[in-house]
Amino acid sequence: MIRFITSLLLLLTVTGINAQTIVKNINPGAASSGPYPMASIGGKMIFYASDGTNGYEVWVSDGTLAGTTLLLDLYPGATGSLIDFGSATYNGKFYFGANDGSNGYELWSTDGTTAGTAMVKNINPAAGNGFYASQMVVFGGKLYFAANDGTNGTELWVSDGTSAGTTIVKNINSGINSSNPSRFTVALGKLFFIADDGTSGTELWKTDGTTANTVKVGDIASGSTGSNPGYLVEMNGYIYFSATASATEGTELWRSDGSVLELVKNINTASGTSSTPGFLTPIGNTLYFVATEASTGTELWMSDGTSANTVIVKNIAPGTTSSSPYPIGVLNNKLLLAANDATTGLELWTSDGTAAGTVKIMDINSGSGNGFMNNVASYAYVNSKLIPFTNIVNNVYYFAGNDGTNGTELWKTDGTSAGTVMLNQISPSTGSANINWIFITDNTKVWLSATDGSVGMELYKYDISGGSGINSTVANRSMSIYPNPSNDHINITTKGLTTIYDMNGKVVETFENNGTSHSTINYPAGIYIVNTISDDKLYSTRFIKN
Repeated sequence: MIRFITSLLLLLTVTGINAQTIVKNINPGAASSGPYPMASIGGKMIFYASDGTNGYEVWVSDGTLAGTTLLLDLYPGATGSLIDFGSATYNGKFYFGANDGSNGYELWSTDGTTAGTAMVKNINPAAGNGFYASQMVVFGGKLYFAANDGTNGTELWVSDGTSAGTTIVKNINSGINSSNPSRFTVALGKLFFIADDGTSGTELWKTDGTTANTVKVGDIASGSTGSNPGYLVEMNGYIYFSATASATEGTELWRSDGSVLELVKNINTASGTSSTPGFLTPIGNTLYFVATEASTGTELWMSDGTSANTVIVKNIAPGTTSSSPYPIGVLNNKLLLAANDATTGLELWTSDGTAAGTVKIMDINSGSGNGFMNNVASYAYVNSKLIPFTNIVNNVYYFAGNDGTNGTELWKTDGTSAGTVMLNQISPSTGSANINWIFITDNTKVWLSATDGSVGMELYKYDISGGSGINSTVANRSMSIYPNPSNDHINITTKGLTTIYDMNGKVVETFENNGTSHSTINYPAGIYIVNTISDDKLYSTRFIKN
């Protein structure tokens, strides 16, 4: 008992008086409202949830019980209106996809008030869905996304927030065919993205917002195969990305100045193999990324843009065993990452770019158990973008951890062992808060979906004292699902171990996704969260089952 009291006093001393508290039991009783984060506007959290009566709709919260309310029942009744389409804030409003039951999924906006929530445009005036964006981005003072008007297929669109100003930029894949533009990245004064023109396959494109200057940068993979560029980031006058030039060369690290395409380095040189660079994270003049090489497995690499200086940082898991790291962000001028050294499980590490300076912060779950929970989606809303895995505020990172005793709870770290602590336990009775996402808004609040054992999965918050400076340097870990909504099947673009949850946090199904169509015919109608782990990295999205 003395040891318990001492530990409790220590915990309260470390964490101070701030505590995670339930904001509102939206779906009363033991049922779950299944809240999911969307955006922050004017100091308020925009999210969707179900109160058990109105289905999943858009809600707003200022962090108080009275200030947590249903914004608008867009789709009257229990059906619910929202889907995991792309979203962004623009000119003081939040833009998202929703279905009002009459017009299909279209582009909507809200200023955080009921009166200020309205459809921007019925892009596809027929019965079909017009809004197909998995991502939206602000560029040149306007909002860019993918949409389908029922005539031109899914193409690049732009909006100034008005119906008249919401128009197609260019029909890249002519006729009713779709170019499916995605992976929008603002760099070098242009908007870069990938698209398929029907001839060259999926390649790198750029635009200045005009039809004439929406052009393909180049054709990396000759013919109609497409190089499928990924992880687009800007550093020192170049845009870096992964691409597949051919089956022989595989997927390697490339870059472009916006005109010329060049291979940085063929890391995995054996014919027919790939290094598959991922999670590209620039810090100053150094690009960190994850790559696979035959003698070391999947490890942390770095590059200054030259072949000679594109090298492994450290073989964290010795030999050919992979530590499968992934960068999280910049913490105290160092790279924060998660990795598994094959001895202590998946834990948090930091790196200064040297082997000696790449070290584990703390073995949170002593022994081989995982202390860092990579199956918990975490987000921050930064510069009008919802960015996964970026919960760094005032040089403190907030995350879901498990010490092997207290279950999955909210933790924080400043990059030191002494500064890595669990915040007060949400669910001491059940041993786990079952956190399934973490979301930071306005540098002041940590929001999360959790349970204390007496209620279902509901909205909680933790107030940050003196928060400032969310770090926004991170790779995008979203994935796509189609068709969405689904009638009887889905296709998940990212291969790997996949778990589907209902909005109560209950596991519906776990399976190995190999890229083939997956049946949803026996799923009840509703919204589902999909988490796929590929190379020990979590990809997350949602879909609706009709």
